[in-house]
Amino acid sequence: MDIRSIWDRVNRYYPVVLELPLLLLIVFAFWYSSTHYTLMPARIPTHFGLNGMPDAWSTKSWGYVLLLPVLTLISYIMFSGLILRLSIRGPWQLKPTEKAEVLHRVSIQGFFFVKSTIVLALTYLTYGSTQVALGRASGLGWLNNVLIFMVVVASLAIAARIIILSRNDRNGCGKM
Repeated sequence: MDIRSIWDRVNRYYPVVLELPLLLLIVFAFWYSSTHYTLMPARIPTHFGLNGMPDAWSTKSWGYVLLLPVLTLISYIMFSGLILRLSIRGPWQLKPTEKAEVLHRVSIQGFFFVKSTIVLALTYLTYGSTQVALGRASGLGWLNNVLIFMVVVASLAIAARIIILSRNDRNGCGKM
């Protein structure tokens, strides 16, 4: 299977060009934390409480500074791999029903949405923790809670929708 056919299969479920903003966010996370490394003090925040305020500090190191961008990249790669696998596999390996195609589309689009919210949340966390380390902010702010809420709600909504769709199909669609 060539790259063009994979591209076309994924593009059936969502415009693949939507990957570009996510990749730009990942590049931004690495760039922002790397370019501000020398400006950071010797102690940087490494954990934040539910209120968005730092509650753990560690000695500055490249490992701590790049941890969030690396986690963002790993999350992106894992979800992209899952989406590619589902796109290549296709609903035609199940009993060919309209519900199978709907379940397949909902799964792929749902995983893309969850991937997007996770990348956005982790990129913001990278930005916010760098701002706190530089003394430009005292905490992560309200946007952090909104993004975490979005990740949780998106994950639960997609899981619920997939479960409902797979239970409603009596033609074998649930064997995914």
